[in-house]
Amino acid sequence: MTYLHKILILQFAILIGPFAIGSTAYALDLEPYKKTCSEIGFKAGTEKHGDCVLKLHARANKTEKVQQKVKADTAQQKRLEKQQQEILASQRRIEQLNRERVAASQKLADKAKTQRRLDGLEKFFNGLAKIGGGSPAPSYGSNNQSSSGFLKSQRVSGFNRICTYSAVGGDKTLTVRSTEICPLQY
Repeated sequence: MTYLHKILILQFAILIGPFAIGSTAYALDLEPYKKTCSEIGFKAGTEKHGDCVLKLHARANKTEKVQQKVKADTAQQKRLEKQQQEILASQRRIEQLNRERVAASQKLADKAKTQRRLDGLEKFFNGLAKIGGGSPAPSYGSNNQSSSGFLKSQRVSGFNRICTYSAVGGDKTLTVRSTEICPLQY
């Protein structure tokens, strides 16, 4: 045998090798089915025995595919449940933040109301002092309150959020991006 013949045989073996190994592995996979069909009563090597083996193999493959689908569906269900729990937690946090915002707005409203009363008292006492010729009443609050206010309402319009504030001089508005939260004070 020449060197060239040996190389050709080696190349042929390399090319056929994976197919030979694969068919052996496939034949080994069918052994349990062959055994089951023989136990049922089919004679090995007959056409009916072969049909039995193929049917059992097809049924096993179908069962395996169903089990894989069930496993994939279960994993998807768990992912969806986790996402739903995360969404619910986010919603609860948003509700809590809204309650805190409303409470803070109420405190600011009460503070502004008290400041208006103090400003009114200051004007009243100053008017009395002018009538009576005395000195003006002491100042009870800051005069910069007229430039600030507390959040009264908000609404979304397109890509903007319109924030409305109650201020001493009247309502004021502030426009921010719709993804932003209105500041509690303006």
